[in-house]
Amino acid sequence: ALATLAMPPLATQQKVAATGLAATFGVSNWQLWALHAPYLGALQSPYRHTWSLGVEEQFYLVLPAVMALGLGLAARRGWSAHRTVATLIGVVLMLSAAYAAHLHISYPEVSNLQVRPYMDTFGRAWEFCVGALVALGVLHWRMGRIPATVLTVLAAAGAGGAALLAPPTSKTPDWPILAAVAMTALALWSGATANPASRLLGWRPLAALGEISYSWYLWHLPFLVLIQLYLPGRQLATLGAVLLSLLVAVLAYRFVEKPLRRRGHSPGRTARGALAALWLTPACATLAVLCISSQGYWNPHIRAANANANNEPSVWGCMSLAELSERDLGDCQVRSGSGTPVYLLGDSNAAQYLPGLSKAVAQLDRPLIDLTMAGCSFNLAPVVRVPPRELRDVRCMEHNHQVVAHLNSAPSGDLFIGTFGRDGLEVGLLDAQGKLATTAAEKETARTRGLRAAVLSLTRRERIWLIRPMPHLAPLGDLNGWQPSRCLPHQVFSDVTHDCSAQRPLAEALQGSEPEWRREQNLTALPGVRTLDLGKEICPSGICRSNNGDSWWYFDRWHLSVAGSTRLAPRFVAALREGQGSG
Repeated sequence: ALATLAMPPLATQQKVAATGLAATFGVSNWQLWALHAPYLGALQSPYRHTWSLGVEEQFYLVLPAVMALGLGLAARRGWSAHRTVATLIGVVLMLSAAYAAHLHISYPEVSNLQVRPYMDTFGRAWEFCVGALVALGVLHWRMGRIPATVLTVLAAAGAGGAALLAPPTSKTPDWPILAAVAMTALALWSGATANPASRLLGWRPLAALGEISYSWYLWHLPFLVLIQLYLPGRQLATLGAVLLSLLVAVLAYRFVEKPLRRRGHSPGRTARGALAALWLTPACATLAVLCISSQGYWNPHIRAANANANNEPSVWGCMSLAELSERDLGDCQVRSGSGTPVYLLGDSNAAQYLPGLSKAVAQLDRPLIDLTMAGCSFNLAPVVRVPPRELRDVRCMEHNHQVVAHLNSAPSGDLFIGTFGRDGLEVGLLDAQGKLATTAAEKETARTRGLRAAVLSLTRRERIWLIRPMPHLAPLGDLNGWQPSRCLPHQVFSDVTHDCSAQRPLAEALQGSEPEWRREQNLTALPGVRTLDLGKEICPSGICRSNNGDSWWYFDRWHLSVAGSTRLAPRFVAALREGQGSG
């Protein structure tokens, strides 16, 4: 609860509190999945590592039932209890592995959608089943001292190598995870036979570290997250946080974990009361933080800022990281109407206009259909799979081709195309000869040709509006720029409308997006193609401001808020009525 209170109060604190509350009930893996919060994602939660504890606890709730079933069948049929239980665990292992493989194939290699295969309990159960089978095997099968020594060395080296070589984008059950599980299982089995390698691994300092490893795992992340929030980029501070978490872990092991384990087999009334207090106290405290934080601490200014931080414009439609063919297109119709349809294409910087466009088409009684994809600008430049973006650019290209096919068979209408301003297409671009574009000039030519091809491919349409990349409150490559959900408690409680705000001159806010704007302007020679510059509406008087008091115009450094998008509705209405988009 204390770690939760130290988190940024705007949006982040509520998500962290909900995850902490879920962790006390052993279901934080499902809460993180609901939040679309991958382990290495943007949500800096001190509880995100508890996903593994949730998976583990849920597995251990089911394992006794499987063993009881096996022992009951063995007693009734006269079978070997050991073999029956091992067979049932093996069946669960195979079903879980097949399910994990299904998740691996079904979910694209994009960070947000990796949450399901990474945190799904049944999708990870096969790993625990491997450990259970090793434990059963050790009871009945041992190997000789020499092969045990060789295999222990090889397995320990293999497990360490798999962990070191695993890329950050690994999905389960990818080869590094398969290798790590297999090598760890082999090390446990071979190490059960006393040998020089197992004695080395059982060296007292290593064994002592292993004894407190569970406690250290619990404590390390809260310290690291808080240091990264309050002292970002300080390496010595980070090292100090690691050492401090180790000290706290040792104390927790000595005075909490060890006494509870010692009394856990036959706890008395006092011990049961202590266990209940250890569970209920943080749960109740975290629930209280969740409730109070969700109400904006009963401060109208904090409540307004919090409402903005929790209301992302792009969720109005069906924008996701999935291709168009993987979506329910019924969800993509944001608003119905009897007039000519309006379509929205592009990435999240296009999806941010949904509230404003929705209000505009409502006045004109026209339907609005969202065909955007996160991180995918509308461009038909050919690409191939090149790390580190893995399949992302390829999936983007496939999505855009699907959008073109859909639009060329759908009722004709007006199209609005928006983009981030700096193309996500950085690697894997092919030139006109089908060769990999390597220089900046070759990439720029490929992107220009791709945008032109995309526009020309839309044969059934009335007009196309190319929206100028919006002014941003941080440079296009700045991942740590202004974001209300990162505003620290002392800033929020001091003066949230001032201390958590940002502003930038319009000319500076447009820097970096000029190449995309030139590409769009060059296409206005094509029939029915116009540009729409919303800079003056977004940044009156030439200054881009995150907010005006309690009215928040930006959601984060790169996206408008719902209010900021909605106030553009008159400009969208004028464009749709008059057909005059150049601004």
